[in-house]
Amino acid sequence: MKKLLFTLSLVLASFAAQGQNNEIPTYAPDKESLEIAFFTDIHVNLGNAMEHAMREAVEEVNSLPYDFIIISGDLCNMGSDAELELVHEIVSKFNKPLMVTAGNHETTWSESAFMTYGRLFHEQGRVAMRVGNYLFVGYQVGPYMKMAEGTIRPEDILWIEQTMRNARPTDKIVSVCHYPLINDISNRKEITDLLRKYDTKMTLCGHYHQLKLSNYDSIPGVMGRALQMGSGKNTTYGYNVLRLANDSLYMYEKVLGKEPIERFRAKQGYSKELGKLPVQPYMPEPDFEKVGAKLIKADTASIFTGVAVNGDMLYYGNSVGWLHAMNAKTGKVKWSQRFANSIYSTPIYSDGIVVVGGADCSVRAFKASNGRELWSLKTKTPVIGDGIVENGVFYSGIGSGRFAAIELRTGKILWEASFGDGQAQGRPTIVGDKVLFGAWDCYLYCLDKTTGKQLWKWYNGGHNKLFSPGHVVPRVANGKVYVVAPDRYVTVIDLETGRQIWRNNSHRVRESTGISADGQMFLGKTMDGELVAVESGATTYIERWVSDAGWGYDHNPCPITVSRGVIYMANRLGEIAAFNEKTGELIWRAKFGDSATNKIVADERGNVYITLIEGLIYKIK
Repeated sequence: MKKLLFTLSLVLASFAAQGQNNEIPTYAPDKESLEIAFFTDIHVNLGNAMEHAMREAVEEVNSLPYDFIIISGDLCNMGSDAELELVHEIVSKFNKPLMVTAGNHETTWSESAFMTYGRLFHEQGRVAMRVGNYLFVGYQVGPYMKMAEGTIRPEDILWIEQTMRNARPTDKIVSVCHYPLINDISNRKEITDLLRKYDTKMTLCGHYHQLKLSNYDSIPGVMGRALQMGSGKNTTYGYNVLRLANDSLYMYEKVLGKEPIERFRAKQGYSKELGKLPVQPYMPEPDFEKVGAKLIKADTASIFTGVAVNGDMLYYGNSVGWLHAMNAKTGKVKWSQRFANSIYSTPIYSDGIVVVGGADCSVRAFKASNGRELWSLKTKTPVIGDGIVENGVFYSGIGSGRFAAIELRTGKILWEASFGDGQAQGRPTIVGDKVLFGAWDCYLYCLDKTTGKQLWKWYNGGHNKLFSPGHVVPRVANGKVYVVAPDRYVTVIDLETGRQIWRNNSHRVRESTGISADGQMFLGKTMDGELVAVESGATTYIERWVSDAGWGYDHNPCPITVSRGVIYMANRLGEIAAFNEKTGELIWRAKFGDSATNKIVADERGNVYITLIEGLIYKIK
């Protein structure tokens, strides 16, 4: 019993130490080889089959002589606080050293903007542990608070390099992250170049729910099975066993209650055998110059926001919590203000004031000319959604389950409304006396903008919160509200009553929408790279035209922007397509980077500003 309590304390201490950036925890088993219980994609949720299977797996692993346990991401489904607390309760019962990295299901839809994960496991998703002569370096790859490809943030790249640079001469480095090191990660070349520089012996990953050995730019890629595999009578629950011995790696599949079966073996590091495996080609180089675009800023951190525009001044936030005011002509930062966590909300400029919400549970306003703070509000949970200003009032979600109207000049809350749970992430829409917004609880809400009273709410008919209209900008035209949630339907709702008029899924539309300048066309981007224009005045679904950008599959929720007769649409791989607003003809398509576009913002002078997750800001005149 004393031994069990001691080893349990090691698990909890490793979480705490890594969260505080303390010295790397070191464990040195008295044996020449390591036996690792390697989990990935466990997808635990309250009461589901994976919860029961994971509890059984913990009991089994505790009864076997493993030296170390790794869970490489996708601990749960939506990254909710309740799910993360449940997973933490289960895995804290392991009686051996445990390393956990985050997956896309922890970072994409997190109601706490990843803060709960950091509190329970490892701050910022970074963790390093030394076991025997191996240094395991774990990091997260996103995506961050929206559908996109994975990206390793610049601050994480810096931490990875510092950790590997400080390795002992005898350390064999093992990379651990959720995604495979292929083009699923926008800066894949940057990370694989770095890992090769420090002679990384292998990288452990998951995401694709299959056991597989791959060549990730001359680094052995060891992909593990998910906790649940197969379906129906062929369903199995299990994990992977990784044995490291004599400069080789041995990968086994371990179905619960059965003997492990070897699936593959390989040399650690590069070998001739590894070189025979295919390597995915790199993504094409950017070609934005051909459309007259100019790179005006390359930030040292990631950017998850769009820009607010005031003449030549741009305002944006980054992943390390800086709000910057930058001159678009010179690229020079005029002033900056620091938040305690990442900024996901796009700043808003209005009447000499810049207002923005922060993942540090705040909403703050600043004087646009010099950055002087005018007021600050604390919220109960992180603020990650966009807001809107009308007549001196700022309307925005202010954390999970809350929406408010705030006087822009003073910060006074005029009213605050509670709406179930989940974040309201997409920009609200104001029409007359109504404010509309979607949330990650399967509902679209319509409130009285003066009182906050709920006028109606629309339910998408399902129980899967991943299909919620939480990251949708409601589009309103001709007395109708257009919504495209991840359920891949265009849904039209009567503005006055909330009655559903029609739904259509003839195209695989998802989240990214716009409206024509005259309000007569609803615009939707499909998951197949098409732009669909629908008559907004009709009582049924009538297409005006469909145009193909030619880039194929996509899921980036970046809203569609219309400016001076041109429609701008973005994908997850740094590409922008421009279409003729009247005809739908593709005017041009260009690549600006390798990561997803956050927002496309047009100003009154016809300038178009584009931000990419990799920290780039472009201007198109």
